[in-house]
Amino acid sequence: MTTVTLREVVPHVEDHVRQQFPHRIAIVSDAVMAHRQRRYAIAIPTLLAQADGMAFDILGTSLYSVGKSSGALRQVLGALQGAPEIHWLEPILVPLLEGTTISVPTGQRDTRQRIEPSYGPLNRHGVLHGLDNRYARRVNSCRALVMIDYLCSVPQLLGRDVGGVSPTRFRG
Repeated sequence: MTTVTLREVVPHVEDHVRQQFPHRIAIVSDAVMAHRQRRYAIAIPTLLAQADGMAFDILGTSLYSVGKSSGALRQVLGALQGAPEIHWLEPILVPLLEGTTISVPTGQRDTRQRIEPSYGPLNRHGVLHGLDNRYARRVNSCRALVMIDYLCSVPQLLGRDVGGVSPTRFRG
């Protein structure tokens, strides 16, 4: 098994975005520069917003819409049923199918954090709506960068090209 470190991922995020989402490269490059300058309060919201747009480019729905994203992805997977590689594809797409702590309601995340302090340290709603003022840390910026890099791999996994293509192409 090959292990990839975060130090190996960060330099390539811009290349991956340039290949898969060329219309987003200027904004993502600014966010990566902010990350490198340790300006996490700027990098994180920018990356979260771009991740949402990337998911919309792929699926035609928000990454953070609980239930909606998984429904759209399940439609895409349903269209691929019968393809020989489908058995390994669904586990790789679990973050989109089941959602992550980044997309749960902020109050729900906060309640669970009282019991389990390490739960869901990065929450899109809390960051973008000014409810979380403790997000601006390197570890959260890295989480956002990894999410961007992950989303860059999804079109290839689905055998789709999203560069400049209308998101309606991917709706069931």
